[in-house]
Amino acid sequence: MARKLPDEKKFEVIEGALRKGGVMHAFMSGGGLRVMRIEKGRHGKLLGYGEHPYADEALRHVAEDFAAGGRPYDKVYGTCNFDNPKKSKKGIYDMYLTGASAPDGQLDAWIRKGSTFDARYVDGQYEVDLRGWGEMRTPKDVIDRVTKTGKSETFKDERGNEYEASFMRFPGNGEPGCSTKPINVNPKYTGNKQHRLWMWHTSQIGRADTLKEAFDLAFKATPVETDED
Repeated sequence: MARKLPDEKKFEVIEGALRKGGVMHAFMSGGGLRVMRIEKGRHGKLLGYGEHPYADEALRHVAEDFAAGGRPYDKVYGTCNFDNPKKSKKGIYDMYLTGASAPDGQLDAWIRKGSTFDARYVDGQYEVDLRGWGEMRTPKDVIDRVTKTGKSETFKDERGNEYEASFMRFPGNGEPGCSTKPINVNPKYTGNKQHRLWMWHTSQIGRADTLKEAFDLAFKATPVETDED
């Protein structure tokens, strides 16, 4: 079993990779694993790979893999033969098929909900771009009043779009509810962009002299809507 890279060293290794032009990208696999990739530029050659049920350990794995020059997947995580388990092979680490359902920390929670991030070195600083989602939600006080009084109400979201909330009853159980529709919207949210009224991509960017600080600043940054679909 290979020796694990200490926590204080994994960020040093990743920072070195980013200074050399690498970009670290993270996402959640279909089974919930937290996946980290260091690529030669975004979508470029794979330079390091790590996966684990938790983000912090996936960061360690990707740092170790980059430091080792990149290794075949089966050397790190082994192989799994479901038809003949005895033919399965052990790797440096156990192979996990699914990620943890309960997040462990802020970064882990970010990836667990299906959001991603890119980290790179730009103009002498580390940059972390947290890529997430914004969602239009009818205010709770509006829902409460409409379902209680049966009277429709209009309201605006933080982007200036106007909506109408109307009383309705849920099919089947007949419980009172609230149905919301747009009535006066910015032209940028019409046509083939109408879906952005309800859900849209966001970006939170942090830049600092260390990667850890860049993550901290990114999480504190105000989400900004992007033009990505």
